[in-house]
Amino acid sequence: MIRKGENRIVALFPVFNLVLKFPRIRLWLAMKWVREVINTPEDWQHYLGKTVYHKSIKRCLFKGVVDNWKECEFYYKTNHPFLQPTYFSFFGLCNVQRYGQTVNQERQSFWIHLQKISNYEVTP
Repeated sequence: MIRKGENRIVALFPVFNLVLKFPRIRLWLAMKWVREVINTPEDWQHYLGKTVYHKSIKRCLFKGVVDNWKECEFYYKTNHPFLQPTYFSFFGLCNVQRYGQTVNQERQSFWIHLQKISNYEVTP
C-alpha cells in the first residue's frame, strides 16, 4: 500500500511490520520556479531561500529528505515510546521504520504533544 503526503511517499508493508519513507522530489515545480526566477530576478532571494521551509526551490528538492533525516534524528535523540523506531535511514533518501497505527489526533494537539516530548525542539 502506498500513501502520498506533501513531502514524502510512504510504502506500507504491514505483513512485514515495515514502512519505507521516500522524499517527494518535485523537480517540475522547482523548474517552474527557476523559470519564474529568470523572468523576475528581483525575487531570487524568495525562491532560492535560505531554508527549505518556505516557498523555495530548495523546498521542492530537499524538504522530504530533511524531514526523513530529522525524523530519524528525533527518534534516536528521544527514543520516546510514542514514536515508531527508525531502523535505518540512508541519508534521508529512504527511512525504514516499524509499521504502526495512524495517529488519529487533531493537527494542533499533535504538534503540542510533539513539542512537549521534544522539549520544544520540534516546530510545525
